[in-house]
Amino acid sequence: MQISDLLALLLELRPPLAELGELNVQSALFAAHSRVGLLHALRRSRDAWVVAYPYADALLAGLGSWSPAVRSRAATALARVKGDHVPALLQMLASDDLDARYGACQALGSLKGKAAAAVEPLTEALGSEDVWLRIQACYALAGIGEAARSAAPHMLRLALTDDPADPRGFTQRYLAFCLFYPGGALRMRGVLSKDVGDVDEDLLLDADRKSTRLNSSHTVISY
Repeated sequence: MQISDLLALLLELRPPLAELGELNVQSALFAAHSRVGLLHALRRSRDAWVVAYPYADALLAGLGSWSPAVRSRAATALARVKGDHVPALLQMLASDDLDARYGACQALGSLKGKAAAAVEPLTEALGSEDVWLRIQACYALAGIGEAARSAAPHMLRLALTDDPADPRGFTQRYLAFCLFYPGGALRMRGVLSKDVGDVDEDLLLDADRKSTRLNSSHTVISY
């Protein structure tokens, strides 16, 4: 994004920005790598600010970017914008645009429990032929949390599936994390991190053995 474009956007935003008082525009420009990045940086400068600009629309558009960084920023920022964004994200998840589908998964995971209505379509996305979409769907389900426990058997069955397009088993590695990560620095917990509940024991053990063979560190399951 050219500096002239950033300055033009600042002029476009001038009316709502005028209500903020002093704003460190230089820092905002430095932090911005795109239109979405600038909006995110400006908004972060005043947490209480709900921008008069159609901010959610810009972020939804950013979720379809080719750039993983822009998609990630847009997903994080959208979770802080008031409103029900799930219907729009479900439309993106059902689209034919892979970038948009990746972004939708990231945003749904960022919404956490508010995205409970997305559990079923995200579970369906686990069956995608695209490796990265499957992984992003796993992350989204883990982000949603307790409401996504119904997806656990599907995730475990996916862990047992060999895919020629994923010879190194990255899907299984990410699944182990999204199922059993106990929480910590990444501010999320695996879907089965608290307890395994009524999950089929044979299915659970088979998935654990498969994960153990693929990962250098053993997946520990506590009963």
